[in-house]
Amino acid sequence: HYAGLDTAAGGELTAISVEGMTIKATLQCGRTVAGVFVPYASGTLKSAGAIRPVVMAMHKEAYGKLGVAYRLQNGYYTAGHVFGALKKSRTAQVGITATVVVAAYGVNRYLRK
Repeated sequence: HYAGLDTAAGGELTAISVEGMTIKATLQCGRTVAGVFVPYASGTLKSAGAIRPVVMAMHKEAYGKLGVAYRLQNGYYTAGHVFGALKKSRTAQVGITATVVVAAYGVNRYLRK
């Protein structure tokens, strides 16, 4: 996302500085690209303590750009994520309840045949 490699599927941190990170990127085709420099989204860091919130925000944004399918396939979501989101979302609760009711109705009709 930040380095402009549209087909990147993963990466390995190889160096870090106050200006950014250098990674070895793995592309979807399996090829690797070494020496990919990724500048921090917020610019040059002023202290070592500033790195965590910056890279966490960059990580969240980059994963957001990859889409839900990628996050599901690569273990980004855990059961805790899913159940936590369900507790907070009234719309999701209603949707799941409706799905269960419709599925139960369909099974019931099928078994009556």
